[in-house]
Amino acid sequence: MEFMYIGAALFFSTFVQGFTSFGFSLVAIPLLSLFLDTKLIIIITVTYSLVINCIIIKKYYRDTNLKKILPLLISAIIFTFVGVSYLQTIDEYILTLVIGILLVIIGFINNFGIRFSLKKPENYYLPVGAVSGVLNGIGGIAGPPVLVFLSNIDLNRSQFKATLSSYFLTLNVVTILTYIYKGFYTPENLNIIWTYLPCVVVGTAIGVYTSTKVEEKLFKKIINLAIPVMGLNIVWKLLG
Repeated sequence: MEFMYIGAALFFSTFVQGFTSFGFSLVAIPLLSLFLDTKLIIIITVTYSLVINCIIIKKYYRDTNLKKILPLLISAIIFTFVGVSYLQTIDEYILTLVIGILLVIIGFINNFGIRFSLKKPENYYLPVGAVSGVLNGIGGIAGPPVLVFLSNIDLNRSQFKATLSSYFLTLNVVTILTYIYKGFYTPENLNIIWTYLPCVVVGTAIGVYTSTKVEEKLFKKIINLAIPVMGLNIVWKLLG
C-alpha cells in the first residue's frame, strides 16, 4: 500500500509540474510526508526535479531566456550553498512547519492573483535570488520567490515556462552536486530514487502533453486551491 501511494503521489505531483512548469515540490512534499521523513523527501524531490526540468526544456528550449535573469540565477546559486549547510542541522519539526506555512502563503498569493508593479526588475535580482536559493538548499522549494517575480515581468507563456524550467534545472545541478559532496546520497536513498523514477518520467511526460490539450486556467485554479489546503494540513498536524 505504501509503495502504491508514494508512486501515485509522485506521478500526480510530476504531472502538475509537467503541465504548469512549477509545483512539483509544493505538491509532493505534503503528500510524501505521510510516509517519508522531510529531509529524505527534499533529497528525492530535488533529484527528480532535474529529470522533470530536462523533459520540459526539451519542448520549450527555443524560448529559453536565461540571459535576461542571469544575475538572479547567480544570486540563487550562491545562496543555495547557504541553504544546504542548514539542511544538515535544522530541526525537522521546524523545517516541516516552515514548509507548511510557505504553502499557505503561496496559495494565498496564487488564489488572489496578487501582482506587483516592478518598474526596474534588476533591482530585485539579488533579494529574490537569495531567498530562492536558501529555500532551494534547505527545503527544495526554489520556486515561490522566482515564480512571483517572473510572473510580473515581460515574458510570454512559452518564455515563462522555458525560463522557469531552465532556472530550476541550473539550481538542481548545483544542489545535487552539493548533496553528493555532503554524502546525502546513501545506498538506501538511491534505491528509493531509482524505484520511483518511472512514475516521475511518465507523470511529467503526460503533464507536458496534456498542457497542450487542456484549458490551463481551470487546472491552475484546482492546484492553487490544493496547495494552501495541504499547507494548512501540515501546520494543523504539527500544532494540533
